[in-house]
Amino acid sequence: MHVTVCAVFQPTRLRVIVATYLFLCATVAQGQQGGAPLSPSAVKIRNAIRSLPPGQKLTVLMKGRPSYHGDLREPRDDSFSLFEVDERQTLTIAYEDVKKIRRGYGGYNSVSGRHVDPLHSRIAVIAMLGGLVTILVATAVALGKS
Repeated sequence: MHVTVCAVFQPTRLRVIVATYLFLCATVAQGQQGGAPLSPSAVKIRNAIRSLPPGQKLTVLMKGRPSYHGDLREPRDDSFSLFEVDERQTLTIAYEDVKKIRRGYGGYNSVSGRHVDPLHSRIAVIAMLGGLVTILVATAVALGKS
């Protein structure tokens, strides 16, 4: 009985096909692991995030998008995860998309149902104190004239 082996399954050709397949798989896997290098500002954000403990309360100011307020979950090479307290879900945020980070949530705006930037909260408190001092001084001056 004479058996013919299909040309594809000949040992030499099969080795070439397997070697080509493995080379292509390795190339694709390597391309997926090594992303584009981070910009200097993204590296600065990544280093700041990595220096914080998990669970740290943060305000993340995004480039051209609303800010996020939440607890730091896990820093990675090109992104980090954050449990967003207003949306009550975990978000993955790329370092390249972040403009600035601040510690803390800031105040809570009951009208919008969202937290506000801690810096804006401080500015509002200072403005209110300044207005109160102005009213007190104006009242003292008015009482002193009468």
